[in-house]
Amino acid sequence: MGGVIPRTIVALLAISLTLTMAPTVAVAAALPDDRAYELVSNLGEDESVLNGATPWFGAATDSGETVDWQALGACCGASSGGLNSFQSQRTPGGWQTRAFTPVASEALTGLEALQEALLWSTDLRQTIFMTSASLASGDQRPKGSDGDDLYLQGPAGALDWLTQGPVGNGRGAYPSNFEGATPDAHDVVFGSAEQLTANATGLSSRKGAQYLYVRNSEDETTSLIDVNNDNEVIGTDGASIGDAGPPVERPFAFYMPGQYRGSTTHAISENGSKIFFEAPPSGLEAAPENLSPHLFMRDLANDATTPLDNPEATGSAHYQGASADGSLVFFTSDEGLAGTPRVNELYEYDTTAAPIGLAPPMTAVPVASGAGVIGVTAISDDGSHVFFVASPILATNANSAGQAATAGQPNLYVYDTDTGQTQFVTTLSLPDVSNCKPTCASTEPNELVASADVFRPAYTTPGGSVLVFASSNDLTGQDHTPSTALSSEAIDGTHTIAVTSTAGFLQNHTIAIGVGEEEQLATIEKVDGPAQLTLREFEPGIVSSRAVGTPVTGLNSEVYRFSLSDGSLVCLSCTPAGVVETASASLGEVSGGSYASGIGHIAQMSENGSTIFFDSPDPLLSGMPEAETNKIFEPNNLYEWENGNLSVIAYASDKGAVFDGTTPSADDAFFSTRSALTATANAGYEHIYDARVNGGFLEPPPLTQPCGEQPCRSLPGPTPNVLPPASALLGELGEVLTPAPTFSVARITALQRSRLAHSGRLVLTISATAPGEFIVSTYARIRGKAANVAHARGTLHQAGAMTLTLDLSRSARMQIATGRIRVLQIHVDYSTTGAIDVLQLAVSGSRHKKSRE
Repeated sequence: MGGVIPRTIVALLAISLTLTMAPTVAVAAALPDDRAYELVSNLGEDESVLNGATPWFGAATDSGETVDWQALGACCGASSGGLNSFQSQRTPGGWQTRAFTPVASEALTGLEALQEALLWSTDLRQTIFMTSASLASGDQRPKGSDGDDLYLQGPAGALDWLTQGPVGNGRGAYPSNFEGATPDAHDVVFGSAEQLTANATGLSSRKGAQYLYVRNSEDETTSLIDVNNDNEVIGTDGASIGDAGPPVERPFAFYMPGQYRGSTTHAISENGSKIFFEAPPSGLEAAPENLSPHLFMRDLANDATTPLDNPEATGSAHYQGASADGSLVFFTSDEGLAGTPRVNELYEYDTTAAPIGLAPPMTAVPVASGAGVIGVTAISDDGSHVFFVASPILATNANSAGQAATAGQPNLYVYDTDTGQTQFVTTLSLPDVSNCKPTCASTEPNELVASADVFRPAYTTPGGSVLVFASSNDLTGQDHTPSTALSSEAIDGTHTIAVTSTAGFLQNHTIAIGVGEEEQLATIEKVDGPAQLTLREFEPGIVSSRAVGTPVTGLNSEVYRFSLSDGSLVCLSCTPAGVVETASASLGEVSGGSYASGIGHIAQMSENGSTIFFDSPDPLLSGMPEAETNKIFEPNNLYEWENGNLSVIAYASDKGAVFDGTTPSADDAFFSTRSALTATANAGYEHIYDARVNGGFLEPPPLTQPCGEQPCRSLPGPTPNVLPPASALLGELGEVLTPAPTFSVARITALQRSRLAHSGRLVLTISATAPGEFIVSTYARIRGKAANVAHARGTLHQAGAMTLTLDLSRSARMQIATGRIRVLQIHVDYSTTGAIDVLQLAVSGSRHKKSRE
């Protein structure tokens, strides 16, 4: 769309969207299962204190009556305007919110104010914080040294300094790295280069090398984990829990604790007795080529360490997951264990003194019969089932769609550890398991086998009876993704392609060019017409010449449900016949890999797999409005699938909705949106809601009209202090002309881009010739679809300049740190004229493009 978007059109769009949704009470009454909306992040009169900062959902109790979340801003008793933690509790009259971030003895500024909660106990009575503040008398890290510590805050607010030991003095510039904890936060595993125990000696100076410790919060003891049976350190390069790898370079240490680097689910057993660790950790800087990680188990019950692979072999081993009780552990290795070939094989290891299924005690068993695997997708909490991807044919059964495993393709299987049987589930697409950079011949794991495990868009029930996952392949013949073909040869390096038709293809959406390992992914910069597409200039163009007829398809993921009991495979998010999909469906902001709870890890389905929540911009039910496709951010509808019945939890609006998670019963559906769905919610602010079964509260009475039945007259505006010369305001016929207000956004410098990549923060300078309010929204593509990742608003009270600070969401910061986000699109909305300026920013590049809509 050329030119600026007038405010009147924006208002009409808002009215149109409002008309497509029923009023608050009517929508609540129409929700499935007698659900009703409840405002969880209820701040009351303190709403404006957060300045519209995005609340980041953290965790909820199984009852759904207590929710912890975080946001930037001082509210509800918070001691600073930095990153604060809040707890909202459900009462008979509504949700009440309080801040519970630790209070330092001195004011915190800059990164010191980012006291992030890293883990919540399952009852939300205890929280682990990372902070650079000194919250204990012995904790005296030098200011500005990047030294930080972990603290455990109990129900009464008392703080337990975790990252201490009998030897350390708390005065060195040592950053701590949270690695994991038991669900009750009784045992906490962390990394530090500081000598905290007498046997912690000889650590190398390689960047990222840390000792691995466990802190017993009840006994107040600290023990070194990466030791052998003689309590001597294993190697000199430290260790990491599971496959976490070395700590992320600051300042991302705040946002990405060790467990986001690789698979760490259940790397410490629920009772804290068994800890699985790799030594040395993979990914150490400047490590020699022959320095490979090997997997060990530290049994605290008998003070023993067991190597799970062959630490003398030239290959490596990588932790993939374990049962919650630590009895079974799964890992991949190319060492050729148990007489198998030296391929990337998946192994099951029984850590007990009794057989488990076909696995003898203290023995590794190859799951893929030595054929090798591409990666692991999900592991049930009880260890009975592991879902993995492999290219060989490992099972001969056909699934409910009549499909069988295909040699050389990414086949999804499920392995039963009790029977040792492998069952074929479906054949995925290569983009489901590879990052396809520059083509799908790339072997870097992605999506369903991604590292870390919490990045995988997949969940299984605690017993493995149901798997819910997202795939861009048409698994059931119901995927209505747009498709076309090249009508002329596409030359290597070009960004413009000619196709037979552009019907269904949309700007800013991802497409796949070609098939198989030659398949290449690209983003549409512009739909030039009925037969031409321009690819985004910030990404590679055609990486190898493509012939006429090469297929071009939209890359949209759909949500599928596989049931082990009857082998059924069902598409939950596929559009009805005749409705072309516009974008991907997803499982929301929640994390995957298992049904376990933990940091940012709350499931999107009920514990028995009968109720599943997902989001999609497309109308999946009759009578719903069409998806918006004229901007980068496509609002999502939030859906509930329950035993084959589909319902809407939240309709798409100009603000959209993002799913945050549910409880084991699925009676609570938590989601975030800027829409005001209750009478107590202020429109325009991000809120966390609960669509609760048999929920809802009595709404307060409407405000009375202060001017009676007559509309109130607006007050006159302020008189300007200085008027321009009268001659400057005269037109050809002598009428007075008022210059149209204008605004501009200062160019984003390379230094600003660098700071954004490292801190997740961007400061915009905006100038205007007249007062007005500015609303800034930032969008990025996460897992194939657009998402609102930051926003800010402010008012300019007179002509001049102002600054607005954008703080990217936790999810966006993690995606940038791992290279999954490369481009941001920033919309600046000027209330005085209704003009919208759009800035497109390459996060890791050096080019800055600015355009107007």
